[in-house]
Amino acid sequence: MDQRNLWSRRQNQHRHDPIRSHGGVHHGLGGSWEFGDHTTPGENPCSSSYVFSPNHTPVYAAWSLKTKTITGPGMGSGASWNYSWSVPEGTWYCGTGCTGTKNVTVTDPKANATRYTFNSVFQKDGELVQVDEGWNSSNSTALRSTVNTYYSPNVATGSSGQYDANYLGWTIRALQKREITQQSKVFTWQASTADFDAVGRPTKVTRSSTLTATPNTVTETTAYQDLKGPWVINLVSSLTESTTGLKPKETTYTTLGLPYQEYAFGKLKATYTYNTDGTLQTVKDGRDNVTTFSNYKRGLPQKITYADTKYQQAVVNDLGLIPA
Repeated sequence: MDQRNLWSRRQNQHRHDPIRSHGGVHHGLGGSWEFGDHTTPGENPCSSSYVFSPNHTPVYAAWSLKTKTITGPGMGSGASWNYSWSVPEGTWYCGTGCTGTKNVTVTDPKANATRYTFNSVFQKDGELVQVDEGWNSSNSTALRSTVNTYYSPNVATGSSGQYDANYLGWTIRALQKREITQQSKVFTWQASTADFDAVGRPTKVTRSSTLTATPNTVTETTAYQDLKGPWVINLVSSLTESTTGLKPKETTYTTLGLPYQEYAFGKLKATYTYNTDGTLQTVKDGRDNVTTFSNYKRGLPQKITYADTKYQQAVVNDLGLIPA
């Protein structure tokens, strides 16, 4: 038997058996999770004309969450979230009759359903394309829907420089547009290819809506700061409204990437100082009122002293919790 026939035989064995086994995990604090072995074919069963590549595994299995249950005092039999998955289909190439997506529906303890839709085609696999909250499967409607649109793989808005055979392994397929529809109103977030920096972050976005109130469109420019020494990246330095030039948010940072001073519309909002271990020591507001944090345990201050010398105290136990 040649290699292609062997792989095709293995694929056919699993194609109609998406859940082959299951297992579970139990947490000592009262949580449990059940998983199913969700087998997904790698070769596309929807198109027989596509030439099969022997360089890619035709079948793979992923342990997928089926149920999550949390139990504890006062919770009765507990609270459970149930996960249902659409029938798996090929991911290498999507031909006629192939949807190119996979769905996961999560039902919470109050029977509210949220459906997540992901891309399943090669080089797009795993991208979240739609979230439907308050999903009603009987008439395919939702109370709130969020649709994500991504730039195509040949529009690279950033690169890691670590090249490999998989294009998306070293480039960034950036989010182009996000549309939220609720109660017949549409709220849009959008960025153009010219408005991304070298690592794929949007530096200029336009937010708009179909609301009748004006203005219903605003364009914002974001400036970032990356401290590569301590490797603290994606710090937002400022947010500027493009039409007026006003800065609703502006932040300076310490050499370790901790916020030092915060401004709102050009006015100083707060100044922060820190202990040598990085915990917050003081916060001074725009009127020079200082709040002091002290007596830390497990990362939490056990005493907070205000500018008028009044204070609050708490006892933190060895687990880092405040028991009473």
